[in-house]
Amino acid sequence: MKLMAMLFVLFTQTIGSRSAADIQKATPQPIPPTLVVEAVNRLASYATSGLAPEDTIKGNRIFEQTIVAANVLTFEPGSRMIFTPAVGDRTERFVFVRTLRVMGTGGTITWARQPEMIRTASPVGKAPPGEVGGGEGADGRQGMDGQAGNPGYPGRSAPTVYLVVNRIEGGSLEIDLRGQDGSEGGEGQTGGDGGIGRPGVRGSAVFGRCQTASGNGGNGGRGGNGGRGGEGGRGGSGGTFILLTSEQALEKMADMLYVDVRPGKGGDGGKGGDGGQGGEPGVGGRGEPPCQTAANGKPGAKGDDGPRGASGPPGSEGLFVKTALTEQQVRSLQLRGESKK
Repeated sequence: MKLMAMLFVLFTQTIGSRSAADIQKATPQPIPPTLVVEAVNRLASYATSGLAPEDTIKGNRIFEQTIVAANVLTFEPGSRMIFTPAVGDRTERFVFVRTLRVMGTGGTITWARQPEMIRTASPVGKAPPGEVGGGEGADGRQGMDGQAGNPGYPGRSAPTVYLVVNRIEGGSLEIDLRGQDGSEGGEGQTGGDGGIGRPGVRGSAVFGRCQTASGNGGNGGRGGNGGRGGEGGRGGSGGTFILLTSEQALEKMADMLYVDVRPGKGGDGGKGGDGGQGGEPGVGGRGEPPCQTAANGKPGAKGDDGPRGASGPPGSEGLFVKTALTEQQVRSLQLRGESKK
């Protein structure tokens, strides 16, 4: 009963903007502090010049700057820190705070993953029609088959976000660095219309007798088949999230973070192109009496619709990285608020 109650709480708990059940919580991977020396040196100048006293995230707040630094940073319930606009594709962003306060149901650090407008692959139009029949009463030629549609646009990869913090107070924090989904592939080209059948031979009479019989009209050409839909765009890769803090606080803080670095999904394959229309039939040849007028040809058959394109592949999984700063690095960043010696 206790286990069932714990599971119920887990799957109904809200972390930031989503329920815990919707977040694929990544497992943090440890790395040595020597691999973050450049990032620490970059942030040390902010510590020396002094951090902003306090900042609060309310609702959806956009950040275009590379570094967000404050002595105390508070996330109100359901608030979202959104890095934009030119993030993605592995750019680096830094959240540098001494105390991070997460109120109520928590907040979210994320990026502008959704595009401002849906990108669609350019259409490829219609294939050329079939030629008209070659001679009197000849059938029209089949229309050209359509080409495959254009591939969808690839999704953008999420950025790398560093969180450098001395302590976290309150609830859990969601880190949403999922890759962007690829867009749908373009529609396949419409098949060309079938060629027109030629009129039949005209019948002729000599001295009241039918010398040349009227010929039937040519059949219309078959429409070309529609092209295959374009392949969906590749999904963007998940981002990298790097937690930097003291050795004493590292494991506790890592447990408080719900980090989602899943790749974007590949876009759906494009719709297959429509089959071309069958060609118009040729009219039957008229005959001089007593020759009979011949029959008209038959309309051409419509081409087959093209198949849907293949779905695009997903991106690569991102990383959740944690490292315990050395005591020298902690002092360099003045992470506990003490002056640099």
